[in-house]
Amino acid sequence: MNRDYPLHILDLAGINLIFPDNFSLEVQTQVLPSGDFSLLQVALDSIAPNNPVCVFCSLEDFQQAQQGAIKNTDHFYWFVVSPADSEKNSLILDLIELGIVFDVLEPNSSNRHILAALTRLIRHFRKKYEFDEVKTHLRRLNKIAIALSTEEHIDIVLDSILSVALELTDADSGTLYFLEQKTYTDLPLKVSSKNKQMRFIYTKNESVPVKLQNQVIELSTKSLAGYCAITGETLEFDDVYQIPSDRTYSFNRSFDEKNNYRSKSMLVVPLKNHRKDTIGVLQLINKKSIHHAILSSPEITDKVVIPFSEFDKEISESFGSQAAVAFENKQLFTNLQDQFSKVETAQREKMNSLVALVSGIAHEVNNPINYISNSVQPIRQDLNEISHIISVLASLSVIRREDVEVVPVPEDAKEFKELFIKLVDYAHEQNLVEVANEIEELAVIIDKGASKITSIVRSLMSFNLLIENNFQIVKLSMVMDMAIQSTQKEMQRTLPVETHYGDISTVESNTDMLHIIFSNILKNAAEHIPADGGKIIITLTGNEDFVTISIEDNGPGISELIRPKIFDAFYTTQEAKGKIGMGLFVSYNMIQKLNGLLKHQPTPAGTTFIIQLPTSQAKLAITY
Repeated sequence: MNRDYPLHILDLAGINLIFPDNFSLEVQTQVLPSGDFSLLQVALDSIAPNNPVCVFCSLEDFQQAQQGAIKNTDHFYWFVVSPADSEKNSLILDLIELGIVFDVLEPNSSNRHILAALTRLIRHFRKKYEFDEVKTHLRRLNKIAIALSTEEHIDIVLDSILSVALELTDADSGTLYFLEQKTYTDLPLKVSSKNKQMRFIYTKNESVPVKLQNQVIELSTKSLAGYCAITGETLEFDDVYQIPSDRTYSFNRSFDEKNNYRSKSMLVVPLKNHRKDTIGVLQLINKKSIHHAILSSPEITDKVVIPFSEFDKEISESFGSQAAVAFENKQLFTNLQDQFSKVETAQREKMNSLVALVSGIAHEVNNPINYISNSVQPIRQDLNEISHIISVLASLSVIRREDVEVVPVPEDAKEFKELFIKLVDYAHEQNLVEVANEIEELAVIIDKGASKITSIVRSLMSFNLLIENNFQIVKLSMVMDMAIQSTQKEMQRTLPVETHYGDISTVESNTDMLHIIFSNILKNAAEHIPADGGKIIITLTGNEDFVTISIEDNGPGISELIRPKIFDAFYTTQEAKGKIGMGLFVSYNMIQKLNGLLKHQPTPAGTTFIIQLPTSQAKLAITY
């Protein structure tokens, strides 16, 4: 209990108490007239909260107070002064049993008898105060545990651990040590090897400025913190200058001597994780009887500093366990983040290398493929002429060789007659109609193959944009209009597009990537809408942070079975039409490069693709 609290006595019963000089508390007494509840209320309101208040009054005054004449009657200790009366005594005893009245006194009770009753009250108040203090500490520990588990920054966690430990125990100074390998490691480790040291990570002193953070000290049983770390035992001292000489450990006074400081009472607590391994040490110095006192000299220290209590020890050990687990979790989380960042960087580098390789190969293949593609049409024209010749030869199959042989011809035409007979024989021997059909089929296959290879090469070449980070201010409506025009030109038809651009104007993005993304999605929509009544609706909405682009069509939609695959490379449902399934895959990866989001949104009729983009690359926090 805080001994600074005085005991307030408000006397409405005229008991005239006399207190001895050695009474356990300072007493402040006010004598008030019986029945004057307004004056009593003023007196009660003037007393600081949490101070013990005793009201001595008659049963009648108490009953009126309970009926509303006084506010919050349960905050005070009531002593009812009433003559012996069986009926009244029974009522008062019931009130005492309910905790509403503390005690009943006869009007002629002796001073000694009343002092004994007040002594019981003080003991009761102290126990209640200590119990309330424990509840407060437990509530704070619970809040601290939640705060430590949610805090992401190690430095803030360490500062919180030490600050709260000082506050819970009224300590003037504290230090945090954590164990580590002598060769660098990020994680606190068990004391199971000689290859360990302690790192003096954090310290606080409310009386002396200190700058001793992050120093390494030897792990040894010769120091108090080292002994605690190795054995896992809590150490407590009323005066560290009086440690017996037969102990393996001793107190190092160098800090005290340099700073005119006097370390006296001390509590050294191991920080144990959930596996009961000691990962660090919490050292608390100089518990103060006056919380805000500054220990500016050894003389003040001797007057103010008191030993740490058993309760301080228990709560520090409990708090130490929470702190150890929280710190270890944060260290693990930090290491996982670092490892993830390294893996992500390595993957990005590999991806960039792969993209550069694929794009390079695509560029190298592009020229010969262009030669092939550009030659297909002339070849088809030549094949058409050859097919016509073959058709003419095939018509000779209706002529019989015997009929030609008997036809008389001049001498100079005999060679021509022999050649003609050979052609007739060839027409009879070969199925020239089938040959002509095969030539036509081969021409179609060559054309389709060249077109498919060209599409693949173009898609692979567009991958080169994924390793570029060229952002500029882009006018979305202009890029969308360009994508519509280029798609119409490629598909050689007008698209039934309806646009709603609204007030959305620009974003910080990449024009080339957006053109490819819009074109791929538009082409996908155009290939699936019905020839009659087909419709594509484009809508732009957004705010100062994000822009949303919706591209909706009234085609057959995408079945639930294939939705998970639509952004996969080379996945297509139109392979028979020569599609290669790279459009949505490329678009999805480009959107991610632009720090945006591309998703498919099922609709009752048709398909909708949603694109989200940050208006500025400084605003990258899109929640997926």
